Amino acid sequence: MMAHPEATQERTYLKTGEEYKAGLNDGRQVYYMGERIDDVTTHDATRGGVDTVARMYDAQHAQGSADILTHRRLDGARVTNGFFLPRTKDDIKFRREGIEYVARQTFGTHGRGMDMIANFIVGMVSELPEFRRACPDYADNILSYRDFAEENNLFMAETIIDPQGYRSRGSGTAPTETAPERATSQVVRESADGVWISGVKGVGTAAAFADEFIFGSFHPALENESFWIAVPANAEGVKVFCRESVHHPNASLKDHPVAGLGDETESLVVFDEVFVPHERMFSYKAPSLHSVNFCNTWLRFDHWYTFVRITAKAELFAGLAQLIVETLELGNIPVVRQRVADICEYAQILRGMAVAAEELAQPSEGGLMVPDMNVVTAARSYALANYPWVVHLLQDLCGQGLIVRY
Repeated sequence: MMAHPEATQERTYLKTGEEYKAGLNDGRQVYYMGERIDDVTTHDATRGGVDTVARMYDAQHAQGSADILTHRRLDGARVTNGFFLPRTKDDIKFRREGIEYVARQTFGTHGRGMDMIANFIVGMVSELPEFRRACPDYADNILSYRDFAEENNLFMAETIIDPQGYRSRGSGTAPTETAPERATSQVVRESADGVWISGVKGVGTAAAFADEFIFGSFHPALENESFWIAVPANAEGVKVFCRESVHHPNASLKDHPVAGLGDETESLVVFDEVFVPHERMFSYKAPSLHSVNFCNTWLRFDHWYTFVRITAKAELFAGLAQLIVETLELGNIPVVRQRVADICEYAQILRGMAVAAEELAQPSEGGLMVPDMNVVTAARSYALANYPWVVHLLQDLCGQGLIVRY
């Protein structure tokens, strides 16, 4: 990304890793195994994930990665790429290179990169005309929040999935019936200044150490369940309950290069009468903005991000396959060469589809350039369908060698 010629001086809106970590000591309520975590930056269940994110914040300042993870705005300010608004195909390529860089730092295993959920806001901007038609009172808050998030270099999480056992909320309870307590989160009261929300959401990946959450619903049956909002992680009434960690908190990266990176810690996020001011609401009482089809439209950048991460992971698998063969001295065995070729083919197909998605990109109604979703959808389906097979091939290459580690 070339600096704009009219940018004559540079301000920065970038945090360091230490600044990011310091911001997490904000009084947030995070719980693990029934006990409250006093400091997510030091607790065994969360500090590994925090440290991994902090390294990406530091990479924004490092030679060799700063120009991949940041850019200079028209006004001369240096900002993160997470909230970058692509207008051209070259912009899409530039953004993709940053996503790949972040993915490679965790071998593609961390789905919530520092810049991933920022795509929720970018996606809303891409479909801003529809938000304005359906909910004119709140739609322009998307633009002001994007500026705020960019200039505060926010690491964001999202929590939009209803707890298991009641995902059929839209069809399982008629609008005339009283919603059960475990129903999707809803506005419980309102004032001239904002709303209060109560309820539970699942799959709050990395919520324990995010700065803010995007919060909303699919399939809302009632108007008071229909909203998209942004909430600080330390907002009064927000509680995060982490699942049991699966990483090795004290493991060296040499012996455990993946598990040693920490855990993203999926969580249940509970809202207990959380106040949300109007300026942090992007929609309200607009059920059309929550349909599966429309959500898949404005979440296209998020889906593309996932595909790019999988592509980077596939290429790392190809490199790992070659490393295994060289380490175990198996290169002269025909069936081994075929296994490696199959893994490389998987990676190359995904790389080709990534290029195709960029070349076939088209502008959205909101004026942003969007990767071709037909290609992205097909690529994600192909990648996920063949992923178990590729992992099996890697394990098969190892045989009973000590290189197989869990």
